[in-house]
Amino acid sequence: MTVKFKIGDHVQWISSNSEKRGEVVAAIPAGKFPQNFGFKVGGGYCARDHESYVVRGRQTRIFRNDRHWGSAKNFWPRVSILSLLDKDVPIGPDKKVKKNG
Repeated sequence: MTVKFKIGDHVQWISSNSEKRGEVVAAIPAGKFPQNFGFKVGGGYCARDHESYVVRGRQTRIFRNDRHWGSAKNFWPRVSILSLLDKDVPIGPDKKVKKNG
């Protein structure tokens, strides 16, 4: 069973040996590419056979007990490696996950 995310959900994943965190900004239908909807993303040259998501996020690294954030950009991660973040986990420098309500 594939996990479904909503636009606005905050997620994290690990790829290319680094942790990334961000916000789901678009749902991409099966068989389509993010570029079909105006999103520029790196990689992802094969259409996916399931709904996927564009995530606006940042790469993060821990260096000397301090978290360093990369610049924000769009990612098209595999759905199988995404996990939903807890409400109090930061998704960028000085940014907290927005509380619903």
